Amino acid sequence: MVTAPETADALKLAMRQMAATVSVIATRTDDGHRAAMTATSVTCVAMDPPSMLVCINRKTAFHPVMTAADNFSINILAAGQDRLASACGGGAPAAERFGTDDWSQSADGTPFVAGGLSALVCRKVATWDHGTHTIIVGNVVEVHAGPAATPLVYQGGSYRQLDKAAA
Repeated sequence: MVTAPETADALKLAMRQMAATVSVIATRTDDGHRAAMTATSVTCVAMDPPSMLVCINRKTAFHPVMTAADNFSINILAAGQDRLASACGGGAPAAERFGTDDWSQSADGTPFVAGGLSALVCRKVATWDHGTHTIIVGNVVEVHAGPAATPLVYQGGSYRQLDKAAA
């Protein structure tokens, strides 16, 4: 189905108003190179089995790495991790994205952010294409919870912090 350009433009404007928690998706290639990308298109699918989905634009350099990977992490960022979000959102070359924050790795070598709100290591179980994106579902195999903190959110084209009085 082809969507009229004006409908797509209106949807983009509407989605900019939707506040979303900022995550960094990370993985590694078979030859050990790590890759990461900032994303807000992340959601829980089910608790049985524990599973998450991420949506990756097929035009990104991260797409072929992510679709080839067996495992990935979803790293939910805390307020104050704007620098990491910006670096992984294209503000730094791919090789420099792991020079920010506290990175660690799971037993299988999947990179994850040790200093965020939480890190979910997932084993990819399904993918399918829809429009411009690939939807990837992974079963959660490890959870690394950080201290309770305010999440980093993205709304209106910028990173924001929730008002603690409203939380």
